Amino acid sequence: MKKLLVILLLLLVFPQSVLAHTGLESSSPSTDETLQNPVTEITMKFNTELQPLSTFDVTVNGSDKVPIDKVTVSGATLKGILKEPLTKGTYTVNWKILGEDGHIVEKSYSFRVDAKIPETTTHGQPAPKETPAAAAAAPDAAQSKQAPQESVSPSGIAAVVGVLFLIILGAVLMKRRNS
Repeated sequence: MKKLLVILLLLLVFPQSVLAHTGLESSSPSTDETLQNPVTEITMKFNTELQPLSTFDVTVNGSDKVPIDKVTVSGATLKGILKEPLTKGTYTVNWKILGEDGHIVEKSYSFRVDAKIPETTTHGQPAPKETPAAAAAAPDAAQSKQAPQESVSPSGIAAVVGVLFLIILGAVLMKRRNS
């Protein structure tokens, strides 16, 4: 009985260890940031090591996918190099990671780019008039910011239910013992 009480007390004192999952600590571009220069890469840093299957995609105006050249995982960092710089538009990064705890976490965040397409390249040659990402972003002017989307992990719900069950079981056993 004493062991059960100790376990219950530990669960109450340290509940974050029961429900702890990998989470986003920082990103570049960051959530709701508005940038004035084109974006060529996206970097996200998490609070624990990531597994190699972690990935992300980027959409413009909530629908059209932006081509990503390469996604890499290094420790707690997830990084993607874009095929073309992101110019004017609202972009959503939809990330899906596998943390070191073995749980899959899926969330998203948005940022805005107000960069114009350069008129010439660094070699003095005319730049393309419009990239596919910029063309897809054109109808974005009247749209408002998207709120980050979050999902609840089934294992997190199971952990909470389990803790509540143990608390109730402990209370019932204590009451029977005192009777």
